[in-house]
Amino acid sequence: MAYENYTVKQYMDAQYKQDYSIISFEELKIVNIEYIDTAELYEKDDFERQTKIEFYSHRVNNITIHIRLQREFLNEFGICYLPTLEKFKEFGHSVSWKDKDNFLKMMRKIELSEKVYISKMEEEIKLLQDLRSKKKKGQEVPLKQSRGNFIKNIAILNKEGYKIVYTETTMEDLAYIIKLQFEAIKNKT
Repeated sequence: MAYENYTVKQYMDAQYKQDYSIISFEELKIVNIEYIDTAELYEKDDFERQTKIEFYSHRVNNITIHIRLQREFLNEFGICYLPTLEKFKEFGHSVSWKDKDNFLKMMRKIELSEKVYISKMEEEIKLLQDLRSKKKKGQEVPLKQSRGNFIKNIAILNKEGYKIVYTETTMEDLAYIIKLQFEAIKNKT
């Protein structure tokens, strides 16, 4: 394994400063692959996107179904279906019955406010498709994104109490620390 031979500082110099005096460009590619595979960073990104899509989809579908139920019940019986009004509270909407016109206005207001979640869901779907198409083509994640993720991971680890000494911690150590942190987060939820 190549990544066990290089420290975080050496990696950062090569990756972000293009200083190939210690790690050659070809060796850097290998270190990157090993680091990302061990830390499971690509899988986590894919998983996080899928989770967000599921969350937004659940929300949008539930709200849509309950609004349709309310409208159909209102058209049929002239009053809202009271037992399901609590469902709207689960999604942060306060709904009450006064009269038909006010109630229909509330339903329309909820529909409009939920369009934000439809947009977020569509954006996550696009990002997931882009991520997967890059993986299929064998493209590397753009340098800016890699650097951002790298810095984010270091910051999170420092906050959690891990001590990463840039000149001593190997990339292998860092990858396993990141993996452990993800597993700890997963076990908390």
